[in-house]
Amino acid sequence: DNPTNASYYSGYAVGSGKFHKNKSQISVIAGAPRASKLFYSGEVYIYNMNDNPNKTAYATLKGELTGEYFGSSLLVLDLDNDQLDDLLVGAPLYSKDILAPDQGRVYVFLNQGDAHLSLLVHLVGSSAPMARFGTSLASIGDINKDGYQDFAVGAPYEEDKGAVYIYFGSSNGVRMGQFQRLAAKDIDGRLSGFGISISSGVDIDDNSFNDIAVGSYDSGNAVVIKSYPIIDFHATMTPSVATLNTNDTTFTLSVCLRYSSQAAVGQLQTTNVSLNLRVDPKLKRTYISKGRLNTSNTLRRNEDFCREFQINIVENNYQIIEPIAIEFIYKIQYNPLTDIKTEDFCKFCPLVDPNKDTSLTLTIPFNQGCTHRNYCVSELDITASFLNDTEMFFLGEITNVTLVVVVTNTGDPAFNATLSLGMSENTQLVRYPQHYTYDEIEDLIIFDFGNTLHRDTKFELRFDIDVRSVKIIQRKLVFTLKIMSDNNETNMNDNECYASLAVYEKANMTITGKSKPAQFSLTKNKLVSQLDFSHTYEIVNEGPSPVESTTISFLVPTGFTKQLIVLSPPHVSLGDKKFECTMSNTRPLEVDSEQNEIISRSKRASNWIQNDNEPEAIEHKTNTQVIEHNHKMSLNSSSPNTTFVYITCKNVGPFERVKDKAVVFIKMSVGMTDLESTIVNSKSMLEFKSLGKVKFLHLEKTESDSRREVSTLFLGEMVGEQ
Repeated sequence: DNPTNASYYSGYAVGSGKFHKNKSQISVIAGAPRASKLFYSGEVYIYNMNDNPNKTAYATLKGELTGEYFGSSLLVLDLDNDQLDDLLVGAPLYSKDILAPDQGRVYVFLNQGDAHLSLLVHLVGSSAPMARFGTSLASIGDINKDGYQDFAVGAPYEEDKGAVYIYFGSSNGVRMGQFQRLAAKDIDGRLSGFGISISSGVDIDDNSFNDIAVGSYDSGNAVVIKSYPIIDFHATMTPSVATLNTNDTTFTLSVCLRYSSQAAVGQLQTTNVSLNLRVDPKLKRTYISKGRLNTSNTLRRNEDFCREFQINIVENNYQIIEPIAIEFIYKIQYNPLTDIKTEDFCKFCPLVDPNKDTSLTLTIPFNQGCTHRNYCVSELDITASFLNDTEMFFLGEITNVTLVVVVTNTGDPAFNATLSLGMSENTQLVRYPQHYTYDEIEDLIIFDFGNTLHRDTKFELRFDIDVRSVKIIQRKLVFTLKIMSDNNETNMNDNECYASLAVYEKANMTITGKSKPAQFSLTKNKLVSQLDFSHTYEIVNEGPSPVESTTISFLVPTGFTKQLIVLSPPHVSLGDKKFECTMSNTRPLEVDSEQNEIISRSKRASNWIQNDNEPEAIEHKTNTQVIEHNHKMSLNSSSPNTTFVYITCKNVGPFERVKDKAVVFIKMSVGMTDLESTIVNSKSMLEFKSLGKVKFLHLEKTESDSRREVSTLFLGEMVGEQ
């Protein structure tokens, strides 16, 4: 196994160490960066110098990539402090790919016992192209005084100037991902080739911590890099209670801090630190009522600095699932790397190892009284109904309804329980409880039960709900309710429920009318050729409910065997809204099914007077007839030869408020010649009648005088003479 090829460059780098449990057994390591029969990736040979006359290598380590120059640098040291040496091998020409040549890397081999070297990790620094990381390796001693040997790696061509990386030993070999980078450009921009060589660690300024020298060959410099002294903080926090009861209002907390250092006796006797105590910063359930920390505090080496605080819990604290979190923060008041601006090195200005904590946290849980020590399982249930088991209401008849909600908990105490109420459209609460919030995004009203819903508790809540703004198109009101807490639950299906209320309408619609003028005298109007008159109907909602839509219809007789009355299209208005109507000329034999029903019903009626005991018959009396009686003629619905106009006005509405009124104006005219030919002999009076009727749409129940007649009298000569 002895390499004999001179091109291998065997011995390019050498080292020695104790790799065996037998401390007297010494091993020698030789690097051959151009070795390897196939790939020329480099090799490292390990020799046993005891009882080995042929000096053959008992172990060979091989590089992994062609031309990476594995073995061009070597370092033997005990990284994990197990009293057995470990091995670092540089491969400065390692290239990850063609776009990042000569990055370089370092192989870290950990001694598993009796020279069994196992690859732990590849170190690559910043993975900078052309850096040649691993060109030099140096043992610099335990510079942070944590009991493990540290080392430096040179990358002399990184950023065209060079850099040195400081790595720290640990119980696992190397602190992964934790290193200090010393870049030439940050020290002096004139440096070049910085990191080509690195000295071992030596304390040159007597501050008890090793310093190093770094070669910068291309600029002709050697750079001395000094170490700041390291201190270690030791903090404690001692509360007066291990757990808090839900009714506790205060507790005390003692905090102590001291620092230690591996510096020589007499050095680093005092240091100034900044202290901060943060109690429950996230939920803000506490405040400090006694005790304080100064911004600057002077501590003496190895002496406890203690303070005591009284911490109060705010009233009405409902958050007891999360423990009280306390953080004690401590740091050196003046960091020599950032806060001290001077060219002179401050050899007794301490630093804290960046891998060590500068804060201490503590949590104090609440005693929740749950079955399980570390978590609670509540069992919440919710039901809802309306007072007196109400299932429906009439719009306008009542102003509010009462929703009764019952919440029970049969499991562990439920903490921070909340009830969410989703209101039905156009409803609102008459009054709100003291503790509530509104979720605008989800459109929910959130009620807070307070701190705890204890086991086997039952709550009844009543909510008065204003229903005055409910619209007539809403047929059902639906309210959603959900009970939640910070706890886990075995059954979430009973945490939500719905309460519904049917919406009904009940309205009394009245229809009235008048004629303008109410009568004519033929004697007084002999000189005119035409008489104009109108019938005006008013349809009023007397309540209590709004009415969404109505159909208003009219039967207007127009003559006997020939047309006598001429109609103009009617005008219909409800407030600012206008509505259209349809008109059809018809005789009894030509009517449709609805008109025929109206005519047949009216024929069965003995008179035109409304009879509240017989609403069916009254509603549909719409025919016309001619009755001769003494000196009076009536143009109405009894004669089958009478013609009339059927007017239909659909979807008139809505009547949203009580006393909302629709007005129908029907303009008519009659020719004098036709009128005089109709009123003959002793028939000296003609009574003309139109009929109006209102029909409700989508009403569950109605109480209404649904039809009305309007009369106009035409007085002949005999009446005029009388």
